[in-house]
Amino acid sequence: MDIAQRLRLAFDAECREHLAAMRRLARRGAGAPDIADVFRRAHSLKGAARAVDRQGIETVAHRLESLLEHIQRGGLILDGAVERVIQTALDGIEDLAGGPDEAAMPLPVVAELDVLLAGTTQAGAPPPAVPEFAAAPAVPPPGSAPLAEPAVAAVEPARPVPTASPAPVHATIRVAAEHLDRLMVTSGRFLAQVTAQNELALQLRTLQQRLAALQRDWERARLAGRRHDGASGGADSLQAETQLAAIDKEISALVRGATQVVRDQKAGTWQLRLLVDQLQDDVRQARLVPAEEIFSGFGPMVRELAREQNKQIVLTLMGLEIEADRMILQALKDPVMHALRNAIGHGAEPAQARVAAGKPPAARVALSLTVEGTRLRLVIEDDGRGLDFARIRAKAVQDGLLDDAAETATEAELANLLLRAGFSTATAVDSLSGRGIGLSVLQETVARLQGDVDISANRPYGMRLVIRVPMSVVRSDLLLVRSAGQLYALPAHAIERVLRIHATALETVEGKPVLRLGDDALPMVALLTLLGTSDAALTDPDGNCAIVVLRSGRRRLAVVVDSLVEMRQAAIQSPPAGTDPAIAGTLLLQGGAPILVLSPHVLVAQRGAASAAALILAGASAQKEPPCILVVDDSITTRTLEKSILEAEGFRVRLAVDGLDALDSLRREPVDLVISDVQMPRLDGFGLLQAIKADPAFASIPVIMVTSRDSAEEVKRGMELGADAYIAKQRFEQQELLATIGQFLDGP
Repeated sequence: MDIAQRLRLAFDAECREHLAAMRRLARRGAGAPDIADVFRRAHSLKGAARAVDRQGIETVAHRLESLLEHIQRGGLILDGAVERVIQTALDGIEDLAGGPDEAAMPLPVVAELDVLLAGTTQAGAPPPAVPEFAAAPAVPPPGSAPLAEPAVAAVEPARPVPTASPAPVHATIRVAAEHLDRLMVTSGRFLAQVTAQNELALQLRTLQQRLAALQRDWERARLAGRRHDGASGGADSLQAETQLAAIDKEISALVRGATQVVRDQKAGTWQLRLLVDQLQDDVRQARLVPAEEIFSGFGPMVRELAREQNKQIVLTLMGLEIEADRMILQALKDPVMHALRNAIGHGAEPAQARVAAGKPPAARVALSLTVEGTRLRLVIEDDGRGLDFARIRAKAVQDGLLDDAAETATEAELANLLLRAGFSTATAVDSLSGRGIGLSVLQETVARLQGDVDISANRPYGMRLVIRVPMSVVRSDLLLVRSAGQLYALPAHAIERVLRIHATALETVEGKPVLRLGDDALPMVALLTLLGTSDAALTDPDGNCAIVVLRSGRRRLAVVVDSLVEMRQAAIQSPPAGTDPAIAGTLLLQGGAPILVLSPHVLVAQRGAASAAALILAGASAQKEPPCILVVDDSITTRTLEKSILEAEGFRVRLAVDGLDALDSLRREPVDLVISDVQMPRLDGFGLLQAIKADPAFASIPVIMVTSRDSAEEVKRGMELGADAYIAKQRFEQQELLATIGQFLDGP
């Protein structure tokens, strides 16, 4: 799949997301937070449209952004008439997104927006300044610093005070979860039918083209016949001409009919897709519940366990106001509870032992939830005993999990052994730990939810679990691949990159093929080999191989397939009981043909581990590692474009969806340069810039700001906060971006 196709897919998905959210927010009334979010989304949509050269959408989004800015500043009242124009503008953007030639479709709503904007320019006093986002998060993200000494010896629910007014009477009703589950399955089948309609459209288009070709051939044959009959003459010639004319008329009618059917079918499919998107968005919203609703029992449970164990425990809960799919949260409830029980029984020391070790008497355990794009991130950490890597290594050797390579196993590899079923370093079995079940249940549950788990030491004390799962199960982004004639689906969130290379570009380590990415030598395994069906060849007859680089936690694997087919959005059905653990679910094509959805964790962390073991002693490449650039933008289209440009030049690229996500990424691993948008949710570009320049660990990192507003005041503010360079999206060009980066970094 080339960059143009990836950009189109990214823009289509982003456009649908923004439109659905803006419609919902604009309908709810004139709340200032809602209008600010609609404004931000219009701004993001404008930038995304510019990135893929959708000028019509960019024009409408730009005017809508200006109108919303005037509403924010008090220069225009959001009454019924203005709200109607906003909704009409969103309708216009939707029409443009689905049309073949937006440049030829001038919209009346542009004139309506211009009239409203002209009225705002004649207003009297200048509007008040727009309040900015906070410069830094109120609560540091987990992992940014050791856990502080507790302020209270109980449960600390670190949640913001709600600001929204209570819902009106009869605004909500109770719906049984099983009904929502059935509705989700139905919407998934609905989406499969939309995909089938797209395939039918391709068949109709082919039929139309064949009819048109037949008409051309017929016309040529008819002209040749006329010349022949004209030379011979006679009544037979006249009769033949009449028959030919009748056939010609019938063929022309068939061509016109086929053309009309293709046009109507395309329009109907587009409308059907809009309805499916709306239905799935409604289903997703209906299934969302605050995490507190499912996790509220953790506080009492911890207090009870602390009393039973005669330990002082302080549990800190953060982010429980975040909403996610009820099924996701419900599935995580028991495994997370097991992890908390492990932290108390396995990790927390008695008060006397903690004081002797220089720690406060009360052990700290924290559970925090944050959002990373479309995924939910849970972090469980404590300041207890931590991971005894010597004991883990010895137990692994005793159980036959490690052999002569035990001494070279990394901390990450040893820590991940704790996620295996039956593996435990506890010396005795009690009600809290010792059977090696809790963490393996967590691993299996998260893998089934298309997520991943990472376990590590929590410096200076304790252990840290990071869990990432989807926010919703209504719809997933999948990459379809083909191996031995069979289609398989790989979850897009676990795909680091896809590439097609020749066998001459591969290397070998200890006789095994590897893919060299920077300093890393990734083991290469055919997909069918991982599934245990056959030992497939890695290359086609021409010596080429299609590769999908999968990631699960900190592990990566180069998976070889026959071909890359397409990206698709679909609802995943649960697999039947007893299915191979590598099968995370299924989705249906037209005619009921199932596609197996594969589990990245099973493929990478379990079945790919044997291949990776041979590479432990491979050593690092002697060549210099390319510079790493962090791209921060809430627009998936812009992120995709910038990532493709930078990777094509050889840079390593990491992505973040907003300022908070970027800060968390920087704390986990530093970078050489940051490229950031200005308008973003949660923490905007100015807040991120201020936080970076105020932190001695990050202050030397160059920061390039990219904005589509290009106002003198904005540029001035960015420079005062320490921005190293500014690029305006209106004149954004690849060479300008690379030239600006070249001022701060040497090329790869």
